[in-house]
Amino acid sequence: MRALGDPCCMGRMIHLTDEEFTELAETFERVSEFLDQVGPERSVRSLQARLESANECLELVALSPVLEQLAISAARLGKERGVSVEWVMPGGSSPRVPHAVRDALAEVLVHGVRNAIAHGGRDSTGDANTPLRVEFSFWMAGDLLGVSLTDSGRGPPAGLELEALFKPEKTTLNEASKCGIAGRGLGLSAVRSAVEKIQGAAWAQIPYPNREEGARGFALLAEIPVGALA
Repeated sequence: MRALGDPCCMGRMIHLTDEEFTELAETFERVSEFLDQVGPERSVRSLQARLESANECLELVALSPVLEQLAISAARLGKERGVSVEWVMPGGSSPRVPHAVRDALAEVLVHGVRNAIAHGGRDSTGDANTPLRVEFSFWMAGDLLGVSLTDSGRGPPAGLELEALFKPEKTTLNEASKCGIAGRGLGLSAVRSAVEKIQGAAWAQIPYPNREEGARGFALLAEIPVGALA
């Protein structure tokens, strides 16, 4: 079909075949039906909103505000639980990521900090004066952004399959936390759901497997394909 805006057609009679005319008429009919349903003003506003939303998703933002807020939250939650918390993160600038990646990582890190303090810091078998160390780190592998949140606490009970921790309503606490920060078994399930929505992966590891039980720690890790979203 000829493009109506083609310079060769401007100011000239356009001759269409029957097939081209039918195709053009059907196109106009579909556009007319759409405008009748939503109205021209609403359709333009809807398109503009979609474009603005897409632009926001693609815009790169710093992860540092999320990390700064986590440090504050870790100290506050530790105080509520009676746990001294040492927050550790690499120096230098934090990575810049799309909005969707930042939101998913925030989900990972928030639940990771909560789990570290509620599970790792309770009934410590070590020196009571030694703070619970919670360390954030990140790395790049191709277009994958990886993050980890590692604590020096007790770790899961011996024999527990780590994959089971990602099942809804799975918890290693005897009862839900009274201060509401953990124990309902929704945290790691929500983490995996948030990461998988943007084609990432989340899993857990024991960072200090050679230590005695009750001091092996816990690490929550995630990898997200930043390149696919940027």
